[in-house]
Amino acid sequence: ADSLTINAAQTNVAGQTNTQAGSFTLASGAFAVGTLTNNGTISLGQATSKLSIVAAGESKNAGTISGIGSVVVGEGVTLTNTGSISGTSDTDKLVKLEVNGTLKNINTAASTDGTVKAVTGTLLNVTEVVIGNGGVLESDFLKAGSTTESVYGADKTTVNEGGKFVTSLNILADG
Repeated sequence: ADSLTINAAQTNVAGQTNTQAGSFTLASGAFAVGTLTNNGTISLGQATSKLSIVAAGESKNAGTISGIGSVVVGEGVTLTNTGSISGTSDTDKLVKLEVNGTLKNINTAASTDGTVKAVTGTLLNVTEVVIGNGGVLESDFLKAGSTTESVYGADKTTVNEGGKFVTSLNILADG
């Protein structure tokens, strides 16, 4: 598919939900999409389920991508995550997250005056993250302002030659 857009639930003026959030389920097999705009839910049903984002340019996840399959961020793709990319639990983990483009896991604290809300993108319950040659993963490990709440959790992270894992620790170390 050239693109996949999944809408969020809509609310009326009284704040009541009048449409459900959109969803897409990949029960098994591979699905390649050019660009992704997800404000709903994407479910990966089996360990062999594989969602690949392949068109150079901007893609966004403000919803949930979960299950036990794999997610691939292709070369030239910039995926901005303000939602959740994760396995369904500590025992049913996302098999693999492969980053050959750029994945920005956004994690910002709310302003003290309350005018800016916190944004917490999460990459959790992943068996393996692989950052390929030319791939860039930007993510903190803990939620902004927290000393205990994780926003990144993988059993194994591999950064191949030419790949980069950028965290706030890099910024502190590099000055």
